Amino acid sequence: MKYKGKILRMSHISDILEEIPIDYYLYVNDDEDIDNKCIKWGQSIVRPVKAYEIEWMYEIKHFLIFQGKKYNGYWVFPDEGIVELSIYEKDRNSYDSKYDVIMVARGEWILKVPIDEVTLYETKTYLDKDKYMNEGIEEVLSEETYLIDEPNWAEE
Repeated sequence: MKYKGKILRMSHISDILEEIPIDYYLYVNDDEDIDNKCIKWGQSIVRPVKAYEIEWMYEIKHFLIFQGKKYNGYWVFPDEGIVELSIYEKDRNSYDSKYDVIMVARGEWILKVPIDEVTLYETKTYLDKDKYMNEGIEEVLSEETYLIDEPNWAEE
């Protein structure tokens, strides 16, 4: 979300130890943003925020495309040059035998594929900040999907 010209991470904190009140908080990183409303919470410094203080907010999700199919669940191992894709049990026999298909738990399967055979995409979903923060409703204002065309994306 954008606050005072900066992109910051926001979270709805419901602290079971009740060290801080249940509310939406910004994670503050720069000393210049620390003010008397900031609270030290664990290893972080957070600041309560209200919808009227925010310029806009969005959430980012990443997904991979492999052989024309979209995968939301994946793990990247850049040192090994592979990506593990979470697949449905019913699909486990539909892949080329050159790829390893492994059962990791009952009904949970992964497909191991080379990093260079997948494509990374990012979806940025802009939300109505007032409805999200005041009513708990995720009303989508717009959505943009981008190809992440950076050769070293797997290392980040």
